Amino acid sequence: MRSLFFILTFSLALSTHSFGQDPIIMEEDFANGIPEDWTNQDLSNIGLLWTYCADTTAYGTIEEPNCPFDFTNGDNRQSHFNSITPDNGFACCVTEPFLGDLGSTEFDSRLTTSAIDCSDRNEVYLTFRSHIGVFNVDASENALVRVSTDAINWTTYFPFPNLISGQNTQIGCERWSFNPEEIMFDISEIAANEETVYIQWYWQGRREYHWSIDDVIVTTENPFPLVDVSLRPVCQFHSLMSNFDTPISQIDTAFFLTDAAQIGLETLDNVEVVARVTNVDNGDIIYEENNIVEALLPNQNNFDLVFPPYFHEAGIGNFMLTYTIDNLEEDTNLGNSLFEYPFRISDNTFQKHQETDINFDLLPLNLNEEGLIIPNWAIGNYFHVPNGQGFFVDEIFFEVPNRSDLREISPDGELIEYFVNDPGIVIDIKLYKWDNVNQDDFATDNEYQEIGFGTFTIQGGDGTKINKIKIQNFFGEGNIPLEDNQDYFIVLEYPRDSPFNELFAVRASTHLNYDAMIHANDWQDKLRFAAMNKIGNTSTFNTFAFGGEVVPHIGFNITDISTSTSETLVSNAIQLSPNPSDKLVNISLDFPVEKNGVITLLSLQSQHIKSYAVNQKNMEIDCSELANGTYLIQYKSDTSIALKKLVVLH
Repeated sequence: MRSLFFILTFSLALSTHSFGQDPIIMEEDFANGIPEDWTNQDLSNIGLLWTYCADTTAYGTIEEPNCPFDFTNGDNRQSHFNSITPDNGFACCVTEPFLGDLGSTEFDSRLTTSAIDCSDRNEVYLTFRSHIGVFNVDASENALVRVSTDAINWTTYFPFPNLISGQNTQIGCERWSFNPEEIMFDISEIAANEETVYIQWYWQGRREYHWSIDDVIVTTENPFPLVDVSLRPVCQFHSLMSNFDTPISQIDTAFFLTDAAQIGLETLDNVEVVARVTNVDNGDIIYEENNIVEALLPNQNNFDLVFPPYFHEAGIGNFMLTYTIDNLEEDTNLGNSLFEYPFRISDNTFQKHQETDINFDLLPLNLNEEGLIIPNWAIGNYFHVPNGQGFFVDEIFFEVPNRSDLREISPDGELIEYFVNDPGIVIDIKLYKWDNVNQDDFATDNEYQEIGFGTFTIQGGDGTKINKIKIQNFFGEGNIPLEDNQDYFIVLEYPRDSPFNELFAVRASTHLNYDAMIHANDWQDKLRFAAMNKIGNTSTFNTFAFGGEVVPHIGFNITDISTSTSETLVSNAIQLSPNPSDKLVNISLDFPVEKNGVITLLSLQSQHIKSYAVNQKNMEIDCSELANGTYLIQYKSDTSIALKKLVVLH
């Protein structure tokens, strides 16, 4: 279901003030700490008050808890507060030191200004910079700004109307706000011409992260820009290719769409929203279509701006899908009107995730009736194969994080220690064929069939490499045949008889969000999905999984060979030096060389350029006559195959 969109209300009239009157009524950048005449309250009586963080390059600790703690890890990927004046400190409410008290207790912390005199001010606006992280309780309804003239009766404003809590992260929508979030409210209805005005930051929650504020200004000048077109008015909702990586033989029609809204004050005519596909390797634009919005009104969202279908015909390579605005030079915030999404067309790889150093350990944290994390679960990725005839499943590949510990507070307050990816844990790798008879979002056991099976034993240090395995064909020898226009999903399954405190996690990332892709295909009466999971004693897989932005690192390669004779070597089995190369490049093979081995120089489109017989582990080839660009060095024998990219740069 699409998120509801709330726009902060503001006046369309430009502010006016008397000649010579300072438009700034009050400003506070916390250079001298939290003002002594402000009220700082903890109504939950656990000691969780707003504090002053003076050293903005430091992180909080249990011993020194005044500043936000360090959440720069791959899951949260947060930095220090990026306000306008962070160097002289800011105010923050930090929950980390109180997590032991917040297992079942809700906190209630309030920071309230002293009285602000808004007499003779016909318009009053509030602005401030903010950064918040939530985990258990939504910020959309529980992190509030309240305004009052008597500190008793309050009018509520919602600074984070779309930010919800959860295990996963979509910055600006789930768990973390943008850093910083620029908050603007028209509070004239309450504050204009009032002698005493109070502003309060009011936060209720449980086990959250922190809420930081800085650069508070109360002014008569309207802060809302005249032109600010956003292609992210709620959350990022842009339809992508159905996979990050798709084999050239398995191209499927893609459907692009985006949202748009005018956050500024003016009505805009004939706004040109553009979807564009560019070849990253040579800069060529291979698709460009626009959607003209004849009248983009303030305060109005335009959902689902649709573009003509895209069918990729540019061959193998790296590509970029871009959504942008082309005809608005006066846009004051270009950061919310340009979004880029990479994809790749390869020889044989199906892959949902983008390679990145920012990853996290994904495991369900659903609790059973005893309040314990359910150990048995399965999670994987869905893939549609349009042209399966003549192709076979070659390898399944996946990434498993290293061993870690997890400590959780049970509902009765007991501390429980879990061991994640302990060495010796055995997981099942299964390939299912899915006939979606019900044409819905769930794969029930009468709709899918297991066609391939394998096992994998956790070593404890598996996160340092990509694991590749061949799986057994359930219905015969050799590689598993694929079918035309068929749905498949690959899952890693953790068995039901596992000890309650031993858990398994898979590597995942959040760089691509497939929610809009699913939505756009549904509009075309096509069902396409991303991650899938099942948790507990159920046989039904659901396609909502952890949300469209959470992508497990699970995929597979295809081949046109029916027998399982080739062993694909890891990517670092071939070393090239120098790379990029101008003339001669040295090829070093880190594996036994076979008599029938051949080194082949290929274009990125897998076109043959030249072959060389291999009789030793080191050899040189001349690339001085090659044009600048990227090539493939392929080693192939009767039993092995390996690839490495070579960049030629003269």
